[in-house]
Amino acid sequence: MATHAILHSGYHHPTLRAWNSENITITPNNLVYPIFVVDDPDAVQQIKSMPGQSRYGVNRLKEEIGRA
Repeated sequence: MATHAILHSGYHHPTLRAWNSENITITPNNLVYPIFVVDDPDAVQQIKSMPGQSRYGVNRLKEEIGRA
């Protein structure tokens, strides 16, 4: 990796460096909604370390994505 990429605030990717600038405005377009998928098609598993988040089986994804 080139030195100029490593020695900039610890952010190695140009996009991460741009997000770290003072000129960034956070809008809904910048945000990512996490969806976790599991092998069991009908599962809904709470993630204890992430309150309010769950893992979903493929048969449950449609209802969860609809809420987002």
